[in-house]
Amino acid sequence: MKMEERDRLIRDEGEKIGRVEGKAEGRAEGRAEGKASLVSIIRKKALKGLDAAAISELLETGQKEIREILDLAESHPEWSDLEIAAELIRRQ
Repeated sequence: MKMEERDRLIRDEGEKIGRVEGKAEGRAEGRAEGKASLVSIIRKKALKGLDAAAISELLETGQKEIREILDLAESHPEWSDLEIAAELIRRQ
């Protein structure tokens, strides 16, 4: 095998690995952004005085997830919706 061919094979394999990793990162970012939308809605409903049960019924989402989001928002008021979403995904 010539050095040029070996170098090309190594480069092609590196590009393939890079694409796979890039897709995985993109999916993770997409999940976090989607979850951040849910966090935003839940925070707004809580500010209007709704509790976890009422929000759960309104959004047709499990109360456990609602409570977890509200707990994170309360214990970390400085966190953005995206930061809360990332923490939720990390815990899964």
